[in-house]
Amino acid sequence: MTYLNIKIYSQAFRMTFIMLFVALLFSFQGNKSMMAMVIDSFSNDKPIAADRDHIKSVILHRVGFELSDPIIRLYSGEKLLLAFDDLEDEVKSYDYTIVHCNSNWEPSDLMTAEYIDGFSNDRISDYQFSLNTTTSYIHYELIFPTDYLRLTKSGNYIIKVFENNNQNEPAFIRTFSIVDPEIKIEASIKPPLALKSKLEKQEIGFKIILKNLYIPNPAASLKIIIRQNNRDDNMITDINPVRNQGDILDYHFNNKSIFYGGNEYRALNIKSLKYKAININSIDYLRDGYHVSLLEDKPRNGNNYAFENDLNGKKLIKTEDDENSSTEANYCWVHFKLQAIPELLDKDIFLTGALIEGMPNEATKMVFNPANNCFDGLLLLKQGYYDYQYIVKENGELAGSILLTEGSHYETNNEYSIFVYYRDPGSVYDQLLGFEKIIGPNN
Repeated sequence: MTYLNIKIYSQAFRMTFIMLFVALLFSFQGNKSMMAMVIDSFSNDKPIAADRDHIKSVILHRVGFELSDPIIRLYSGEKLLLAFDDLEDEVKSYDYTIVHCNSNWEPSDLMTAEYIDGFSNDRISDYQFSLNTTTSYIHYELIFPTDYLRLTKSGNYIIKVFENNNQNEPAFIRTFSIVDPEIKIEASIKPPLALKSKLEKQEIGFKIILKNLYIPNPAASLKIIIRQNNRDDNMITDINPVRNQGDILDYHFNNKSIFYGGNEYRALNIKSLKYKAININSIDYLRDGYHVSLLEDKPRNGNNYAFENDLNGKKLIKTEDDENSSTEANYCWVHFKLQAIPELLDKDIFLTGALIEGMPNEATKMVFNPANNCFDGLLLLKQGYYDYQYIVKENGELAGSILLTEGSHYETNNEYSIFVYYRDPGSVYDQLLGFEKIIGPNN
């Protein structure tokens, strides 16, 4: 008898819909090629949804905190807001389901009923039509967890939104986490010890205070992940403590948690289409809607560091032209332009930041235009404020480099997120026991 049959047989008393969901979930476990049927690509094993073309402006954050990460505390009563626009002008029956994942974003071995108290999927019933916009759309919102779907385990999760009860072809997928803060993390940003790295890199030093948690073998039981500005392509994993002092694990100067400092993000302000904000060359209304053309961006490698307030790669959907940004903000075609210096001519250049809704891909790739000696890009964006940068990707590498396009400085203010996962011996899933965010080095 197979493992799947044993699991289903032993739980035969459970409701049929739970059994079917488990069978579907199991078919994805441990097999990335099969998971790819639902998830388009992986970035360091993190799933990124292949959004349908008509799905735009997906946001996921803690309720009441528009720029927050999609992370809530277990049993805290905190909730997440998921919102998105459908550019097709027909109301659809969107449902969602939630899948518990391990630290590597593969579905865990937990049964659905072990991490969900209530129904395994539910309907997204809150929607509004756009009002007086040049591009018609329907705006959907969901606040969760709900009274009918409660989450009972810490760790990583994916939320999968689909229509017509077809979970195999989701409209989009997003990720979030639930932390059960049983440990304390103290962290700081310092220059690396190596002299040649001090001017352009940042090292994340931190220690973990276990409190009352006993972990005999931290190197085997803990997994540390550090993300810079919510990027997944350059996140750092597999960090071991330098010193174990009983209830304190010291990770300072481990020679692993080192990032290029990069540069402050470039700004795109299209909160109003009635005037030209900084870096905007023109705003035109054509047959297919608004077109916003930016001034020519210059590569910043070799420039001195200059401080700029930014959102560390985030976006804020907002219109100043009307009252309700959710339904009255317009969509516009934004034309990006990056000067093509000789060092970039044989490189693949991509836009990056929250404006691209995931990992860099063909849709966000800049195209060389010999007529203006620039790399050109085009995105359909909702009114708001967006951070963006240009990155170089070579030979199919996962991590993008900002050295040629943006430069790198130790002084750059960056946002670092530290995740600490723990797997209890004999357990079948990874708990998220600690999360800490630091911004610096200038804050």
